[in-house]
Amino acid sequence: MSLLLNNNTPVEISEHLGVSYKTVQTHKRNVMQKLGARNSFGLLKIGYQYKVKL
Repeated sequence: MSLLLNNNTPVEISEHLGVSYKTVQTHKRNVMQKLGARNSFGLLKIGYQYKVKL
């Protein structure tokens, strides 16, 4: 979540973590579903609301 809040793309995140792009997308989708975010902007809004460490 913090990597997304720092304006990293899923490709950049996958390279940073050493996982595939598809893995990042899957985890992002699962987090969005669990938090009730409809899109990436909603996910970022929730992240800022809960003060995710950057």
